[in-house]
Amino acid sequence: MEGQKTKTTSMDSSFPVLLPEDPTIHLEPAEFRERIFASVAKEAKWKENLKTTNSNPALSAQTPPKAAVTISAAQSNYDSSGNAFVDALVQEAKNPGTQKVSLEELDAKNLTHTDNSGVTHASTESHLVDLFHTLDGEPNEEKLITLEPLLEKAWADDALVTLKIIWNCRSIHLGKGERSMFYVALGWLKDNHPQTLLTNLPWITRGVIEKLPQKERKEDETSVVIENQTLGVDDREVVHGVSHGYWKDLLNLLALSANDQLGMKNPESVLKNRTRAPQETLEKLDIELPLRAKKIKVSAMDVNEKRAYLKIPREDRMKEAHKIISVQKEASKKRKRSRETSLHEKLWKKFESDSFHRALHNTIARMFADQLRKDKILLEGGSKQQLKEISLCAKWAPSLERFHDKQTLIATTIAELLFPAENIKKEGDTRETYLKRAREQYRASFLSPLRKALQVVERDISANNFTGLKYAQVPSLAMDLYKKLFAKKDRDNFLKYLLDVQAGKQTISGSVLMPGPLVHQWIHARNDEIARLTLNSQWETLIQRIKDSGSLSDSIAVCDVSGSMMSLPVNGATMYENAVGLSLVLSTVTKAPFGGKMITFSESPRIVTINEDGNKSSFVEQVDKVQNMPAGFNTDFLAVFTKAILPLAIKNEVKPEDMVKRVFVFSDMQFDEARGNTDPWATHYQIIEKEYKAAGYEVPELIFWNLSQRKTGSTPVTQDMPGTALVGGQSQAMLKVFLEGGSFDDGKVEEEDEVEGEGEDDDGFEVIQKKKKAVTPLSLVMKAIKHQAYDMLKVVD
Repeated sequence: MEGQKTKTTSMDSSFPVLLPEDPTIHLEPAEFRERIFASVAKEAKWKENLKTTNSNPALSAQTPPKAAVTISAAQSNYDSSGNAFVDALVQEAKNPGTQKVSLEELDAKNLTHTDNSGVTHASTESHLVDLFHTLDGEPNEEKLITLEPLLEKAWADDALVTLKIIWNCRSIHLGKGERSMFYVALGWLKDNHPQTLLTNLPWITRGVIEKLPQKERKEDETSVVIENQTLGVDDREVVHGVSHGYWKDLLNLLALSANDQLGMKNPESVLKNRTRAPQETLEKLDIELPLRAKKIKVSAMDVNEKRAYLKIPREDRMKEAHKIISVQKEASKKRKRSRETSLHEKLWKKFESDSFHRALHNTIARMFADQLRKDKILLEGGSKQQLKEISLCAKWAPSLERFHDKQTLIATTIAELLFPAENIKKEGDTRETYLKRAREQYRASFLSPLRKALQVVERDISANNFTGLKYAQVPSLAMDLYKKLFAKKDRDNFLKYLLDVQAGKQTISGSVLMPGPLVHQWIHARNDEIARLTLNSQWETLIQRIKDSGSLSDSIAVCDVSGSMMSLPVNGATMYENAVGLSLVLSTVTKAPFGGKMITFSESPRIVTINEDGNKSSFVEQVDKVQNMPAGFNTDFLAVFTKAILPLAIKNEVKPEDMVKRVFVFSDMQFDEARGNTDPWATHYQIIEKEYKAAGYEVPELIFWNLSQRKTGSTPVTQDMPGTALVGGQSQAMLKVFLEGGSFDDGKVEEEDEVEGEGEDDDGFEVIQKKKKAVTPLSLVMKAIKHQAYDMLKVVD
């Protein structure tokens, strides 16, 4: 039809699709594995001969001391909880105290200063614990310099444990959910243990983690074993299981490799550089004319020029404008073709000269093709149960001529695997023509129908079709990304959906979101009603997922709200917002009497009652309660214990059994110097331990949750200090390690018991009394990685 845009396909595109032909992609799994291992082993040996030691000095920057500000606490009338110490905590919120302490300079082995002159350990004295403690946050230069030798030492100590720590870094459901540092660590594996990396790639995307707690699974929903000849690995997937990462991770790794950024480099320099170039201004007359516009906006002209220009007949002005636009469109096409040609030449050379990149490319292509075939069979089966089993592979599979395909041409190899030349190549076709035909078939026969079946929300967004969107089926991350767009384009229906969620008539996804970014969004939402409803609902889903995983008792959160926490946002949140979010999660999931309470600290500690008088506060109300408190600049961590918890217990004659048993400290660990302490070498933990013992109390179990986004410059405890643990990252998923009755709490990962005492009972039989061995930073690491979802990882080289 005249005037209608002609529909084009991949066959009409000038986009370069050729890659060197590689017959190994069609080999049987065992032979394919043998062939790629031989190629990467040869290259690794060559690199080893050329390897030299990098001796770049570590960066060290000291920040000036911070000014002191006192934080006020929320006050409320409070009836007794039945626990003397909890009552004391709440009453102390009305009349807080402050403390100033000092330390002499340090010069001792494995001791260093925090940024605020506090004494801390330089290392946990375990390379494995140091790695677990370090592998999160922003991959800046300082952290990368530290990380490479640490990975080498940890691998030398225990290669398999190191591999599991790396996977824990990425694990969305069991670990830190970190993307960038995971890619950096895999880059290190590429350079040092390439066969191990290639072998374990499937365990990024396979559903090896139970989504539902064991008790909630139906009887027929047991672990299944599926013969998997294509991948050549034992299949340990579980019914409706979830994965450590997602399919896009594979494409990101390949894009990094194609750009020579898969290694000890910041991956975001490639992955965040995806914005389109700004539209160029029109030349000559400097007029702005959208292609469909009917009006011309004249700019950059003085008054006389505009008058002269406007005297030109409108029809002539329009013709001139369209000429300019045509010239610019043609110039833009030439630039685009030039960029594509240049990138294609680089990829061709990379594919021919870099055996690891070629092995990675082909391995990932086979993984995608394999899963897409399985999903297509399920789709064609058509039953409700079969449709539920379709994976998200098609959602994340590379779209033609989009970012990942442009960077890697991975869609070409996937298409070649799905549509071999002998099946679709026509007489007279060149290899390029055949590949274009295969790519078009890949789009039409796999991507489109599978994405339609998955109801991928981006399809409707691209088509500007918001009517009838099933919001309850929108995944967590997509809802988080598009909720503002839903509110703008479909406000009435979206608002009705949110009200139905609030009333319990609908559900909303949110279990894999992180609390810090939710706090960040509310702080910047300016009391928007849609944001209020959405965030409250997403929070409830997140909390319920944690509660379904187990229970927590006798615990309280200590939240650092000092000035050093007011960082620039990383992964959607500042350190302060991450601390607040994680503290609120812990406060909400902890059982009474400690549930619903938290302690903030800066210059002085403050007890905050989140849920007062038994009334449950919404998420945004909880954030407002913390946010409305004044924030200070000091980080007097010691005062939390020596001027709040311990004095309250002594004053109120709290029995040891009523004391809080576990304290989670959410902080960047840059604590103030402990002034007034007689031992200049004592760390904060040692001072706390001494004070508690003098008062006749056991020190509560201290979980130091490091939220620092730079190199871990302070380590509060060492690997074998009983009653302590080191955790890090933005994700609440790591809380599952501490839950009672959860997937980590089974006979396989229990701590060994230690003998507390022995004797004889009334009948003369010998009795040995035991108690659970106290957690240590090292034992916590081992517990975190002993989950069965890490069992399939293996070291090859």
